[in-house]
Amino acid sequence: MRNLFISAISVMALSGCATIEQAKQPPMTQYQKVVEVPNTSQDMVYEGARQWFAKSFNDSNSVLKYENKETGSIIGKGNAKMSCSGMACLGTPRNLNFTVKVDAKDNKARITFEDLMIQTPYNYNSGIPIAASTSKLLLNEEKENAKKVLDNTINSFSSDVKVSATKNDNW
Repeated sequence: MRNLFISAISVMALSGCATIEQAKQPPMTQYQKVVEVPNTSQDMVYEGARQWFAKSFNDSNSVLKYENKETGSIIGKGNAKMSCSGMACLGTPRNLNFTVKVDAKDNKARITFEDLMIQTPYNYNSGIPIAASTSKLLLNEEKENAKKVLDNTINSFSSDVKVSATKNDNW
């Protein structure tokens, strides 16, 4: 019995240290990639980005916060469903909220995600109410999941812009 007690105390102490180490890491606040769109003018990349906002976030008018066709910049707010496993989320679906900026140039676009936050809705777990919360991405697992979500978002941008740039108006 004594050995079991000592083992339990040791496990709790060591897991507490691991949590403290992860908490010391800086939060993930930004993620950025450049997407190549060959043989495409800045105007075509910009227009494809506007269409992508409309398709990806359902209502581009409420999502878009800034647009400048001359500079090729678009800024909007968005979110995406984020997978979660383990004790950190207890199976609760979560959203990754972000500000996304697209800077269009000839043949490419730079996509920057900022203000990255995890939003957990109000829910119940085993009959116990759990309050809604918003938090920064601190844990390595959260950061990796967020990168996967953002990479998928970037891939949808890339394919949508490429398709809109090659569309033929003779239908």
